[in-house]
Amino acid sequence: MKPSLSLLAVALVAAVSISGSSARAGGQVNIRPLGAIRAATAAQLQPSSAGQAAVAAVRVEAGKEFDLPFELTYPNGEPVKNAHPIVIARSGRRVLEIHARPAKAEGVYQAQVKLPATGDWSLVIDARICGNTCTLSNVTALAAGTRQDRVAAQ
Repeated sequence: MKPSLSLLAVALVAAVSISGSSARAGGQVNIRPLGAIRAATAAQLQPSSAGQAAVAAVRVEAGKEFDLPFELTYPNGEPVKNAHPIVIARSGRRVLEIHARPAKAEGVYQAQVKLPATGDWSLVIDARICGNTCTLSNVTALAAGTRQDRVAAQ
């Protein structure tokens, strides 16, 4: 069973970049990470006791697959159907494009991400509709068997 990012997220920050002006004419689309990603994003916006937002990396096991669910909607709340979004993972010169598949709920998509090497990876959800993207904070891929405080992919 593959873990979902709801099991993996210690903290993620989502910054949504929206472009276009039409709610249905292939313009503006809202991208919203789901599960613990959404909760971690909300927590990220809350100040810590030191007066700054707490930042913690998400840790996964390199070479092990995890699910990344997200929702695509038009500004009026209508789900985006029949989209072909991708998740782009980058680490140094390595770039992966992972095609997301529709989930059971309308407008919800899921990518199965497998980071092949250890290190810090940036993840971007690309709706592939007029340049609409959602950038997540870095994910750290650790070697199998690495001792972690919070083992994400078990």
